[in-house]
Amino acid sequence: MQWFYICLATLLSAFCYRIGGMSKESAKLHFPWFPQIFVKSWFRDANCTLITLGYLLLFVPTVSWYWYVLAVAGSYFGLTTYW
Repeated sequence: MQWFYICLATLLSAFCYRIGGMSKESAKLHFPWFPQIFVKSWFRDANCTLITLGYLLLFVPTVSWYWYVLAVAGSYFGLTTYW
């Protein structure tokens, strides 16, 4: 069952990453049903990080709090500084 949740988190994160990286014109063409206010890079950065944190909180055995902070910081900074 955990594989299902890994796949679900991966698909949600991939969708957020794709929407956040699109231009408004491309988003209107490919995803006309999706609200245009979310076609911004902050949508990608915030939601991919939150999906990662949610998965860690649900399925990783309890660890010290600073490991969660490091995981969130690594995910967020990895998404925002990839250039």
